[in-house]
Amino acid sequence: MTTAEEISLGSMLVALAAVIIGPFISGWVAHRQIISTMRQQWIENLRISVAEFLAEIDHIMIFHDPTEPHAEPDEAAIKKMNYLENRIELILNPKKKRSQRLIHAVHAMADLTTKHAGSEAKRGDIYAELSLEIIALTQETIQAEWKKTRDVFNLPDIDDEA
Repeated sequence: MTTAEEISLGSMLVALAAVIIGPFISGWVAHRQIISTMRQQWIENLRISVAEFLAEIDHIMIFHDPTEPHAEPDEAAIKKMNYLENRIELILNPKKKRSQRLIHAVHAMADLTTKHAGSEAKRGDIYAELSLEIIALTQETIQAEWKKTRDVFNLPDIDDEA
């Protein structure tokens, strides 16, 4: 075989490999981008749901405190709080410990808000603790999901300042 034939054969093999391997690589990259987009959407949905849930709790506790003897319950606010409580639970993975802790804290907050139990001072302390716990657990969950997304694309670890 002559040098020209070897070069020609080599060029054809490279072209054939590009035609076969190229779509697989493109598909792999596209799949990773789709997963990344889905994770970002999931993070945003969780962030919005938790923020709305806590805002609804604040509204109920400030304007319709169930510990007040003559307080009129805000049925629309309670309905929305229940919706957000269920939405948060359905967004999370109940098999993960972090998610289980967040689900438990959200349920505890909803129960605290709608039940007429305990003194106002004690309820205020528990309310403050649960609010901080829900925020911290949500941030942990979002951070863990962001790390998964970052690792898919081998992005630098610039956000982890300790």
